[in-house]
Amino acid sequence: MGLMIIALGWALWQVAPPSEWQAAFKQAEPSWLLSAILIVLPHDILKVMRMEQLVPCVKPHRTLHAKITYGMTCVAQLPVGTLGGDIYRVMRLEECGAAAEDATAATFLMRMIGFSTTLAISGLAGLFVLDSAVPLIGPVVALLILYLLASSQNPPAFLGRLVERADDTGSGAWGRFLSVAARLLRHIFRAGAALTRAQIGRVLGFTLALYAVRAVLVWFCLLAVGLEVSYPIALAAIAIGNLASSIPSPAGNVGLREGGMVGALAGFAVAAAPATIAALLFRAVMIIGAGLGLIVASIVHKLMGKPAAQPATD
Repeated sequence: MGLMIIALGWALWQVAPPSEWQAAFKQAEPSWLLSAILIVLPHDILKVMRMEQLVPCVKPHRTLHAKITYGMTCVAQLPVGTLGGDIYRVMRLEECGAAAEDATAATFLMRMIGFSTTLAISGLAGLFVLDSAVPLIGPVVALLILYLLASSQNPPAFLGRLVERADDTGSGAWGRFLSVAARLLRHIFRAGAALTRAQIGRVLGFTLALYAVRAVLVWFCLLAVGLEVSYPIALAAIAIGNLASSIPSPAGNVGLREGGMVGALAGFAVAAAPATIAALLFRAVMIIGAGLGLIVASIVHKLMGKPAAQPATD
């Protein structure tokens, strides 16, 4: 822990000298942070409603599901990152009656839709940051992913051949990895085939709404440190930050999302020190807000007195 604190201090020193950090903190407005913390509550309710589209059996247990979702948000801000949060959710959704296989497939299906949204928004933002047409690759790939998901009931032939080839791979660590990946893809597209295009559209709509609310959180964190930036810049920052956090890292997405956000803000001529503080505040706001939501959801669930569903069995 001591080494981590020293490393963090050294990294912050590289970003800006202490005088700039002091100036950024002096301009902080706590009211913006309080507003951001309160917005986390409806933000995570959108997550609950999105998952209900993919795993309908959790809908009767909404208070328990909300409790699980707030807990997942807290876990996802730790060094285990998004994957750790997803594992936590899959394990806990069994309490709502969802089979682990269905919850896993739905989670990865949701991540594919979320990643396509991230690619599209960050690509459009990149047009302004880089002044180049290269970022348009993002929206194109996003449309391809959404097309594949929308055609899950009758997937392209090359996908079937890809899965079969992965299944036929020989033994060894690489072969086992490909076999597991092929099995997961099969479950994902089976889950996608069970959805109507209207349901996929609703999941996409909830994902876009989540991005809009998350950008408000980032915007309020930027305003809290005295950065008078526009809402579209905050949207670009969180999109590029989320894209950076998709890079595999032993520390989860800790540092990657912040680095992506600061880099994006630098493209809009935002000073590094306050931008870094705002990025760190965003993570803190998510933890505090989700922790508050977890307390509220736990109390409501207990007062309603509804027992958890029995885990699904084969």
